[in-house]
Formats: sequence, structure tokens, C-alpha cells
Amino acid sequence: MFGIGGTRIVRALLVATMWVATVGSPLNAQDSEAPPFRMVYSEFYPYSFTDTDGQARGMAIDIARRLIEGAGRELEFIAAEDPGVMVETVASGEADMTSLLGFTANRMAMARATLPLGSFQIVLFARKNGPGRGLDHFHGMSVGVVTGSLSAKHATDIPDANIVEYSNADALIMGLLTGEVDATVSAADGFNKRLRQMGSDIFVEAIAPPLGETPYGLFASPSSGNLMSLLNAQIEAQLTPEVLSEIQQTWFGEPTRLPEHELIFWGSIAGIVILVIAIGATVNSRRQSRRACNLSNENAEIRLLTDALDGINAAIVIFDKNMRAVHWNKGFARTLPTMVDSLSKGAHLRTLIASSYVNGTIDKGMTPAEAKSFADGIVRRLANGETQNRIVHTRDGRVFDATDFAVGGDQFASVRVDVTKLHKQADMIRKQKIELEAANERLSMFATIAAHDLKAPLVQQARLVGFIEEDIADIGFDLPDEILEHFSMLRDLSGKMKLLIRDLLDHSRSAANPEQFEDVDLNGRLPDILDLAGLPDEFRVKIEGEIPMVRVDPVAFDTIVRNLISNAAKHHDRNEGMVKIRGHEADGIVVIEFEDDGPGIPERYRQAIFEPFKRLSANIEGTGLGLSFINKTLQQWGGSIHVNCPNERGSVFVLSIPNVTFDKAIAAE
Repeated sequence: MFGIGGTRIVRALLVATMWVATVGSPLNAQDSEAPPFRMVYSEFYPYSFTDTDGQARGMAIDIARRLIEGAGRELEFIAAEDPGVMVETVASGEADMTSLLGFTANRMAMARATLPLGSFQIVLFARKNGPGRGLDHFHGMSVGVVTGSLSAKHATDIPDANIVEYSNADALIMGLLTGEVDATVSAADGFNKRLRQMGSDIFVEAIAPPLGETPYGLFASPSSGNLMSLLNAQIEAQLTPEVLSEIQQTWFGEPTRLPEHELIFWGSIAGIVILVIAIGATVNSRRQSRRACNLSNENAEIRLLTDALDGINAAIVIFDKNMRAVHWNKGFARTLPTMVDSLSKGAHLRTLIASSYVNGTIDKGMTPAEAKSFADGIVRRLANGETQNRIVHTRDGRVFDATDFAVGGDQFASVRVDVTKLHKQADMIRKQKIELEAANERLSMFATIAAHDLKAPLVQQARLVGFIEEDIADIGFDLPDEILEHFSMLRDLSGKMKLLIRDLLDHSRSAANPEQFEDVDLNGRLPDILDLAGLPDEFRVKIEGEIPMVRVDPVAFDTIVRNLISNAAKHHDRNEGMVKIRGHEADGIVVIEFEDDGPGIPERYRQAIFEPFKRLSANIEGTGLGLSFINKTLQQWGGSIHVNCPNERGSVFVLSIPNVTFDKAIAAE
């Protein structure tokens, strides 16, 4: 076997590299007070198993004892459900080492493996009177494996195999002998040994070629200190090929030899057949008991489901392969009582549909010919495997979601769910939507007219003040400073009123219109935006890096940028200032930051400033609608804005804008 003779040189090299770490280690010294090493094993006869006295036994147990006791230490055994649990137990540190396991990439990533002690030859086993003699005969058949074993992985190499898992090798063998599965995949030596013990190896054969061969050894926990060095040193010192061969012979023995005398031979065969039949009957009895229990549980679940469907007024009818009614629930009898009599007579689905459109149950007004043609179409499409769904309105004002579909291969179901309340709510929402659209249209028209009508007298008022000042200057009359100040106030108030009217109009009209959206590049648009911002000469704006493009309303976007920059200048407490703009894209969101070096914003105001008419200072010109307009516009785009003040001075306004076109968004809906 692999690892007994062919790996002697490899072992010697590995042991030589570990000599410095192992010689003189406490693990090599006799230490009766040291705690025992914890070894985890699973039921994998004859490699490891629990005997009738509850003791761990097997080839792997003997090897581990020889290695650990040779180093003056003891072993403590922990039973696990399957090989997968063994590795997890060692990886977590709950155990120090495992019994024999195949070297797989997953296991070796979780724990440390010793030098190889042999190899598992993974073989497909089948009954001698089974379906075939080659691997290709088992494509698509049921194949048994032990849960979590190396064999389970190799079984997946059989195309379209239906993998059936068993808890241990004995259950796996019984599944094969009783015909529960067509074949099994297992390690050849251990499976053959158990077959011989059960006297069943003459009924089972290995299918050539093997599915694979994997070296095996012991695994140690990554947190077990020098245990791995100890194990490898002991393997090299004690487990010669002769010793390993002796241990294997002890546990695997020889194949069953058939008696030479014909009478004894057939008597043995009869005894074994009776034993297998008895075991099969027991297994079948248990299987039937489990099935009965499962059916009972399934029936209870079905009753609960039926009660739940009755509770939501779901009317359900089951039809046979000829589309004649065979069963209906209480919900149908309660919801559509006039049709129960037809169901009791085994009415055809076509008849039920056609009659409901003719006798007045459904508010459709069809003639008998139209109803028959309509029902024929539904039945024809249903027979072709198409699910039929429609909304049905009854004459008494109820609305049903009607669905007809195939179930169970050769049966059909009709489900009617009362959705009257939902439809009434939907109608109400549609009406409210129409009314809201009309109100918004009236409001938009009012805002436009009001803005126009209010702007005109303000413009005239500003001109009139100018005319008065010119007339007074022409006659050479000097007005008192107080009156001149009043004239100046009139001009300022007129300007502020025009600004307020403009901002109110923009705020009321801020709505996302997909037709106005374009790909906007802030890097190129910034100079034009700054021309209209009216910034002081000492105020500078700088773009750091490349700002990603966004698909937005360009006019609204320019207004947002202009407002943010203008606000930074207006609220600055020094003669000169700076705004830095930077941006990036992450997970489909474009983030643009506007960082200024002004006085900052107190934390208690950082939410309030985005509300309409909220201003931090009455001494600064403005309407308090700029940030509200920005917030409202970004929300309509699916984005957001917030402000941070991470340093002693300055503020950072952060815009988040989804980088998706409205065409894509509408298509997704």
C-alpha cells in the first residue's frame, strides 16, 4: 500500500528537518502528570469503531495508541458523528488529533496531517446480480455513501448519480443488500472487511476501475503544539512496513472461502440468504414505520395549510386527469356556494368556467357561444402545460384572482382568491393619483402666474425708485441721509423679493423629469457655473482629481453646485476662502464632496439647515430655500445630502447620486 515502503525516503527527510524541534521536547519525555491527548474518531469499521463495551477500537486506534504510548503519554477518545465532524472538532481545538482520514485539500487546510500511513482505494460496489459490470452502467442510478466521508466526494464523479447518505458502513451495506440503492462507494479494505464479517462478500463485487486512491494519515490540531512533530517522529521510529502490514492483517483478515463440499456450500448460502432476508425485513419494517410517521406529519402539515387557505378565503378545486372535479376545500364552499352542486356531480372544468360566465355569476355578459369558446381556450392551454391567470369580477361586486394550473403530473387545480379589498384600495389610489396630478398641475400653473404677476410690480417699483432719484438729482435737490437710506432699503427689498419669488418657483417645480436627464461632467461645466455664482475675487474653487459623470437634470445640477459654492462664500468669516470639490464612484453611487474652510456649522443645526426657510444668520442675504431645494431635488433623484464638520474649521457637504439612467430604472420596474 502507498506510504508503507514507497515513502520511506520522504519520511526520513521530513523527520530530519524536524529533529531539532523534537529532540528534548517535553512530549518525548515520560510525564505521567501530563493530560492525555484527545483523539476524535467516527464509526468507520475496521479503521475505528465503538465495541459492545463502549470502547474505541480499530486499526487507527491501535496505530494511535502505539505512537502516543511510545512517547510516554495516554489517549482519551471522543466519538464523532462522521469524518467531517472529526476535522471540525480538531480544527476548533476541542480534540488534539483524529483517527485515520484521507488527505483532502479541505481537511489539510483545517488541520495538520502526519506522514502518510497508507491509502484509501475508493471503489464502487454492487450486487453480483446487479445492473451491470462497468462504471458506465451506473449513470443516473442511486448510489449510497457514508455522510461526510471521502467516498461521498468520489461518488459525485458518477454522472447523474442519485446520492443517498447513510450514517455508518453497516447501514450502507444493508442499503446495498436490500436493494435500497443500486451501488455504494466506499474505501475498499474497510468495506470488504465488514462484508466478510457479515458473510455477505460473496454477494457483492467491486466494479473496476477504482474511482480513486487517496493517501491517509492522522490529523492534529493547529493549536496542539509539538504534537505533529511527535507523531511523525514516532511514525518513522515505530511503524515499519512490517509493523503496518501486521496491524492491517489483524484487522482486515482474508476473504471468505466457500466450503468445498456441495451440501455445506448450499447450506451456507441458504443460511446467509435467510439472514439477509431477515435483516432486509427488519430494515423494511423500520422504513415503513418511518414512512408512516412521515406521512402522518405531512398530513398534519397539509391540514394546517388547508386551514390557513380557508382563513384567507382561498377557494381551491382539484381536478383529475380528465379535468373533472374530485375535491374542493371548505373555502370554496363558503366563497362560491352556488357552484358546489356542480362540483358534487364531477363537473368538467370547461363546464364550470363556461356556466359561470353565462348564468350571471361573473360580470362579463358573454353569450353561451362566447363563454364556450373562452372556456375551450383555457382548457386547451392548460392541457398544454400553460398556467392560466386572470382577474374575475362577480356581479355582487367581488373580485377574484383566478389561477388554473397542472399539479402532480396528471391532475389540475383551480384557485380563486378574494382580492376585493385590494382592488378597492387600488381603485382609490388611482383616483387619488388623478386628483393629485390635477392639483399639482393647478399648483404649478398658480406658481407660474403668481411669479409673473409679482415680478412685474417689483420691477416697476425698482425702476420708479431709480426715476425718483434721477428727478431729484436733476433739480439739484439734496435729500437728507435718512431719506436716501430709505430709498436704498426699497431697492434692497425689491431685490430680495425677486430672489424669494425665484427660489419659491424653483422649489415648487423641483421634480425629476427623465426627459431632461443628461450625462453631466462637472469638470467641464464648473467655469460656467462660477460665472453666475457672483463670488468675491478672493474666493477660490478647486477640483481635486476627476469627478465621475452623473446622469441628472443639468439645469438643476448646476443650481445645486452654484448654491453650495455661493453658500460657502456668503457664510465665510474671512475675506478670502476656498472650496475644494472631489468625487468618486462606489457600488453604483457617485459621491461628490464640497469642502470649505469657513467657520463650520454647529452640530445642532446640521439637520435643520435642509428644511425650508431655515437660516443660520439673519445678517446674511438669502431666503433659506437653497439647501431645501438641493435636498428635495436629490431625494427625487434617489440620492441624498448631508454635512460633516470633521475639523475645527470648515464644513463638508456630501452629495450621493445614483449613477443610473432613468431608462434603466424604468426598465427594471
